[in-house]
Amino acid sequence: MIIFNVIKNKGDKIVIKIVEKERYNDFSKYIYKINKSSGEIFDRSIIEEKILEVTEYNFNSNFGVSVEIKNDNYFVVYLYFDKDFDNSNILNHIEKILKNIIENKGDKDFYLNLYNQNKKVAEYLRKLGFKKDSSGIQYKIKLDKEIIEYIIPKNIYEKDFEFNFKKDYAKVLDEAFNDLAVSCGDEPDYYTKNIDNMAKWWNSLKDGERFKVFWVDNEIVALYYLEKDYINTIVVNPKIQRKGYGSVALKAALKKLYEKGYNEVFLNCLDENKMAHSFYKKHGFEEYGMFNENTFKG
Repeated sequence: MIIFNVIKNKGDKIVIKIVEKERYNDFSKYIYKINKSSGEIFDRSIIEEKILEVTEYNFNSNFGVSVEIKNDNYFVVYLYFDKDFDNSNILNHIEKILKNIIENKGDKDFYLNLYNQNKKVAEYLRKLGFKKDSSGIQYKIKLDKEIIEYIIPKNIYEKDFEFNFKKDYAKVLDEAFNDLAVSCGDEPDYYTKNIDNMAKWWNSLKDGERFKVFWVDNEIVALYYLEKDYINTIVVNPKIQRKGYGSVALKAALKKLYEKGYNEVFLNCLDENKMAHSFYKKHGFEEYGMFNENTFKG
């Protein structure tokens, strides 16, 4: 059903139309371009009939799609456009979608996740009360049997989570991420300030050996933790960078995931973390998605 159709002076057509349920699956590939978890939520929402509406946009040689989902505990809107833009007709239509959810969401959380090439769109829509959580690139690597042959150097000891060292883990993580946190507008020392909750979570990751710490003598040099086929976090002690410890932790994490049966591994890298982008590409990761995640704060 076409809900908006304009012929511009230059002959460019603007068409906005509601997508029929039978065609929802055709749009899955665009949501996966945001990141894997967005695509998976979209696919699952089709099956569970959680989708409120899917809208297709065609204008000025640009194509886009918006997806509105109402889940049990939250609303989420996904936006993908081939190219960034500032077309007022399209932006006004998207704004009406978001305002309608804001007015009717009750006490549910509301998330707005966009394709990260659409930065103008994100900036425009944040005026409605959305706060940027993160933006960056999702990387993917395909694993092969060679990774199983990797052996950690003898001078490096790999250990599980231990409560006695929770403050040491938090200190390394804070020192590694504080500059990044500040550049993103977040408070520093997040891990130390939330040490008890973080320790409980890290301890839960011992099941399945998903939290590993790398030591040289009595010093932490690196650590990682995993969630399914994701490397959630990997960090090198900033006091001893550029000694190959990051490569050791990364290869060990990939080997662990391969042993768990995963042939593809994903991780997210924030826009601000310039050095990390080069590091992952050097180790064979390729760009998979581009995410721009926001939460409605009012």
